[in-house]
Amino acid sequence: MSEENKTELNEQKTEARRDFIKKAAYVAPVIMTMNAMPSLAQAGSNSGTVIR
Repeated sequence: MSEENKTELNEQKTEARRDFIKKAAYVAPVIMTMNAMPSLAQAGSNSGTVIR
């Protein structure tokens, strides 16, 4: 493998890592929010009466 090919391969790996980290930065908060959503829905602003 030539030096030029190694350099290109390393650049591709670096770019792939950067893309992964960028996506993870958006996905992690979404996953954390999914756990909180049901509890937030239960809390609500209920005045104590149950509507059926």
